[in-house]
Amino acid sequence: MRHNSIRISVIKYLNSVPFVYGLEKFASKLNMEMQVDTPADCAGKIKSGEVDLGLIPVSEIPTLPESHLIGDYCIGANGPVFSVCLTGDKPIEELERIYMDPHSRTSVNLAKILARELWRKEFVWLEADSGFEKTHIQKADGGVVIGDKVFGIAGKYRYQYDLAETWEKHTGLPFVFAAWVSNRPLDEDWIRDFNQALAYGVESIPEALEQFSYENQLKGVDLIDYLTNKISYPLDKQKRAGMALFLQKIKNNI
Repeated sequence: MRHNSIRISVIKYLNSVPFVYGLEKFASKLNMEMQVDTPADCAGKIKSGEVDLGLIPVSEIPTLPESHLIGDYCIGANGPVFSVCLTGDKPIEELERIYMDPHSRTSVNLAKILARELWRKEFVWLEADSGFEKTHIQKADGGVVIGDKVFGIAGKYRYQYDLAETWEKHTGLPFVFAAWVSNRPLDEDWIRDFNQALAYGVESIPEALEQFSYENQLKGVDLIDYLTNKISYPLDKQKRAGMALFLQKIKNNI
């Protein structure tokens, strides 16, 4: 029997809109409290115990004292994702310094793995503040840019390397950016209902976009195409293998 509500933190990006929509539709059945955060804050709340379950960047999983992968859905990609990139005005071989998006260690670690294994480059990696993608990327500097802000710089820079696509070509596996992780075991019946809520959201993308008015926020962007053809939500066997490989590379080399 369920008593206490489950506290949930979810990423506040376009790609999580279907999840938020589904969870809100099932809110009473799930007996939950939902907060919307940046990826970094989401992970921080899981670590501190402020929430029980979060959609956290995959790189954060090994840093948790206790972690449980929950459900059958994630934020992943089977090739180009568009919203996670390394961008700049020079090709990769001419870049010297890379600004790191502060919102997700996963994308930064992915870029570092590709730099070492594929591009054979030793960049200077620089911390960045909010808004860096519009002001700091110039000359021989590049930037790892993620999330909705990528839509805002479309066409601004001459080169844009899709990190999910590059990973898939490099490893033959899809990439998982964020997964649902809890800091304690959760009831199996609750997890079943949670999965149903996520599935409902993923199957209702047009309705979810309409409710959250994203068409008005990102004019000129084909949001349906992005959420159905760029983001891949099922946490299937191939994505689990890609996630395991990524975490192993982090453990061994970063």
